[in-house]
Amino acid sequence: MGPQGSGKGTQGKLLADELDYVYAEMSPTLKEYAKLNLEDKEKIEKCIAEGKLVPDEIVMRVIKYKFEGSLGIILDGVPRNKNQATEIVALAQEYGFKIITVYIDLPDDEAIKRLLARKICPVDGYEPPYPESLTKENCDKCGAKLITRSDDKEKIIKKRLLEYHEKTEPMMKYLEEQGKIVKIDGMPTVPEVHKSVIDGLKKIGI
Repeated sequence: MGPQGSGKGTQGKLLADELDYVYAEMSPTLKEYAKLNLEDKEKIEKCIAEGKLVPDEIVMRVIKYKFEGSLGIILDGVPRNKNQATEIVALAQEYGFKIITVYIDLPDDEAIKRLLARKICPVDGYEPPYPESLTKENCDKCGAKLITRSDDKEKIIKKRLLEYHEKTEPMMKYLEEQGKIVKIDGMPTVPEVHKSVIDGLKKIGI
């Protein structure tokens, strides 16, 4: 968990590779699940197209789909509210998983700066980390020209950060009660933050 721009997606992927866990970023996972479940496909695609949050009951079916057969899972993009957090904790207990929250902290002014510089590949979703994004023009994977996300505008970013502080941050206390929290400073470079994440998990026996 962490505010937008904190690099939680980058760190989540690195951690999944390190631990050999399933990595589940909610947006692409929803699209993956929609291809397999025609009953929910229309609702998921409608929500994505309209920029709305997918209903909690569908989110939980998607998470359960990723839980099945995995030894461990890294969730990115959920939980977004207390109801989702409560259901994820119950599902994790059902599967015999421990709950560990890695919280990457980042000041709002730095988050805004990073998100305004963010670029993604329209073909495969590759996203260079900050500050590499300031000068990177083409995708490292396919060579396509990187583009800026339509919602990475300062006014929209500030609104998303406000929603994060009001709705998502309050869950941290609840999650701390359910397991352990590893708090990380998101200001250093990607490799330095990754090392801090690994060191923090080792300290609690992971």
